[in-house]
Amino acid sequence: MSISVSDAAGQSTHSVDQTNHGEIDLFRSVAACSLVEAPHWFALEIVSYSPDSDWLRVSSSSVIGSVGRSVDGILEGHLTDVGAIDAAIRVVLDDDGRAGRFSGLSSDGEVVSGSFSCDGGVDSGVASTDDDRTEIEFSARLVMRSNGLVATRRVGLRAMNGVCDDVENPGQREVLRAEASEAVGGLTTVVGSTLDSAAVDLSLTIAGRDVTVQDAKVTAMPGGAVFSGVSPEGIEVDGAWSCSGS
Repeated sequence: MSISVSDAAGQSTHSVDQTNHGEIDLFRSVAACSLVEAPHWFALEIVSYSPDSDWLRVSSSSVIGSVGRSVDGILEGHLTDVGAIDAAIRVVLDDDGRAGRFSGLSSDGEVVSGSFSCDGGVDSGVASTDDDRTEIEFSARLVMRSNGLVATRRVGLRAMNGVCDDVENPGQREVLRAEASEAVGGLTTVVGSTLDSAAVDLSLTIAGRDVTVQDAKVTAMPGGAVFSGVSPEGIEVDGAWSCSGS
């Protein structure tokens, strides 16, 4: 994975290149690309985190392809010799759908532009499927704040079967269990259980690492729920799931 960003004059270019080898950390030494992992149903999510403090992330709230070959997005990250980066950008995909370019304005009003290329993503070990009979879709945003820096990742999965119960039904029980048939960012399994309709205990397995959130606030939505909470390690987790055919 490679993400490059340039200043307005194009005289200074900074790149973060990362390939997944060995153990993957959630916020260091990880590369993920939804264009490779789930191009047809997950929003744009391209991240390249280096072993040091440098990282860049290109993301959108829209599923690219459903709105054409371009989409409004966000560039964020941190570069050692630049500092924090936060910009509203327009992303345009190349014809191969695995690379593209972007341009926009930073929060300070500076013009930024750059490019990205995706050679792969997190090897989740699950087989993808073209079956459109979606049973469960789950998406979560993970945020880690440390020493004044904020790092963000979004992960997700699509499962063709599993457990999905109404969180408003009373009683202690498992309300969500899904094993990925398609995984974004290495999320392979999610399990949720509840004591009441206001809180849920969640367990996410991401690239072999378990992230747990106890007593996450949960609100039932038609066909699913939204949630937010914090893991014991201080990782802020929020997101949603939806179910059909259950």
